[in-house]
Parts: sequence; structure tokens; C-alpha cells
Amino acid sequence: MIGSTRNEADEALLQSIEREAARLGLGDRVDFVVNAPYSTLLEWFAKGHVGLHTMWNEHFGISVVEMMAAGLLTVAHDTAGPAQDIVVPAIRAQDLKSSQGGVTVTKEIGYLASTVEEYAACLADALDSSASAGGQNTTSSSTSASTKAKVIQLQARESVKRRFSDDMFSTYLHSLVRAV
Repeated sequence: MIGSTRNEADEALLQSIEREAARLGLGDRVDFVVNAPYSTLLEWFAKGHVGLHTMWNEHFGISVVEMMAAGLLTVAHDTAGPAQDIVVPAIRAQDLKSSQGGVTVTKEIGYLASTVEEYAACLADALDSSASAGGQNTTSSSTSASTKAKVIQLQARESVKRRFSDDMFSTYLHSLVRAV
């Protein structure tokens, strides 16, 4: 888990999560990377396959943009910035249920979820797709999942580049200044 703690409430939450991981016997399988420099964040993103973002009503969600730019299959909360501005169009749990064999990706760039059940379904699909993309399976269904993962990753990166890059910000800012 990667993130920052802003105050005592965040510290208390972190400690409760660490205790829960230990209680579940996962203490040696979960790394908690807290208040790390950006370079460390990028190192972890380079090692990862799936990014999970659970903050409700995140006004924008720069971490969601960063995960997508890093090529992580991203599962974010289906509210506010991620749902309105970033992970659009998205795969949702009901899409996975209705297709029964997995979603055929056309333009989706990530996953959105709100409930524990939705997160579980989206995370399972992202992890299955990611594992297939890593060459761990060789069945035809895993080939389809592998293709799905690669398409989502490429489309997510392109979406971030097209909408949130420094170049796009500069172009937008210049057009505003010219208008004034």
C-alpha cells in the first residue's frame, strides 16, 4: 500500500490497517510505503500491474492519473473526479456480470467500483487480465484477457497523455491567456 498520512486520523487509520494485515497473517506479504518521495512511488508503479484507489468523492484524483500513466490497470472509486473526469469510459462490475466471459474492451480505460462486491469483481478481473498479460496462462481465454489488459493499458496512457499531460496543460493555459 502506498500513500501519505496528513494527520493523526490518517496515522490511526494506517495503524489499524497494519494491525488487520497482521491479524489476517498477511503482515509479511504487505508493504506499507508511507510519505515516500515521488521517485519511490514511480519505482513501485514500475513493479505493479494493478492500481487500486478507494477514496470516496476524490475531487480530482491525481494518483488515479499517475497509475494510468504508469500502465497499471486501475480500479478507482465510482464518484467525483475519477468517475466524471478520469476513468471515462470505464468498466463496471455490472458490465463484467452481464458479459459472463469478461468484457470485450473497445474504449474503456479502467475500472470503477463503489461497493465491496463491485471492487472485488473489478479487482479480480483486472488481476486475471494482468496475470494473463504477464504470460502466466496460455489458454485462449487468457489470450483474450491478455489482449484486454494491453488494450486498457494503452488506451489509459493515451487518454492521460491527451487530457492531463504538461503539454496539454500548457496549451490550455496559453489559450486562456491569449483570450484575456
